[in-house]
Amino acid sequence: MGNSQAQQLVAMAAKDSHASFNGRETSFRRLRRWASRLSVAAAATKDCQKALKQCRSTPDDPEAQRRIANKWNRESRKRIHRSTLFSKFGASKSKWPVPNVESLFLPDYPVRCCGPQELDGFEVLDVIAAGSFGNVLKVRCDDDKKEYALKVIDKARLVHRCHAMVSQAKEEVSIQSDLSGKSSCFVASLLSHWQTRKRLYLLLEYFPNGELFALWKLHGKFSESLARLYLAELACAIDFLHDSGVVFRDLKLENVVMDSDGHLVLIDFGLSKWLRRGQVTRTMCGTLAYSAPEMLCGRPYNHSVDWWSLGILFYALVTGKVSF
Repeated sequence: MGNSQAQQLVAMAAKDSHASFNGRETSFRRLRRWASRLSVAAAATKDCQKALKQCRSTPDDPEAQRRIANKWNRESRKRIHRSTLFSKFGASKSKWPVPNVESLFLPDYPVRCCGPQELDGFEVLDVIAAGSFGNVLKVRCDDDKKEYALKVIDKARLVHRCHAMVSQAKEEVSIQSDLSGKSSCFVASLLSHWQTRKRLYLLLEYFPNGELFALWKLHGKFSESLARLYLAELACAIDFLHDSGVVFRDLKLENVVMDSDGHLVLIDFGLSKWLRRGQVTRTMCGTLAYSAPEMLCGRPYNHSVDWWSLGILFYALVTGKVSF
């Protein structure tokens, strides 16, 4: 190997080592800045909590109020008037902006501050069902020791799919919250709902007898008299939804459960929509085997698509097979 080649290799090695050192130094500086921001944010939070205590303890001292307000404004980088800071509603003001991942689902899903574990207050017993956006868990509440169904939705999957899914998730909880204030024994009630940084939670009634689909698969088909009884109960549920201005759009055996007395209850309002009588919509959704022809053809449709799905379901109960 010639001297010129050796010199070139040495120069290249020196250049690589210098670049590597600069890269490590840059990464190290970024980590230091990140850690510094964390420490400043933590210190600012403690100082602001202390400042709030001080402003509540000495609300009549103008000089103390001025010092606290200046300190608050320096830390939050926002200009907050003294009248706002020291009002009786000041506790409801937030110094830090709400993260976008939480503001997307406000005000339908209130933010719940959790500890190290997001399910504090509940004991997970089993997984009832798994879906594309999350799971339904069987949980026991630590307070009343009762069992509930907890629907957990992953925000990242929801947002990654499309923005329409975010609107649908908000509409689902809006509809169930409104329906829970009315009386219908054939529609599952929403007991509570909230959001954390990564997930949405819906606390629902738990029905230990399971889905109608499992019973149908076990027996193959039902007698005509029992099928007529089930048809009447589901018709009451659908009529209740339509009178409330809701179209369900996903009526199928898997979305019907049995309560402790053997009566049917409608669950899963993930595809439901506010729709007043006389209005139409065009969104294509639901399960293909239960979908009405006008929905499959992309034409405008109304509440009648639920009655079509109910007819398909009744046919399956009597014959033991889905018609399409």
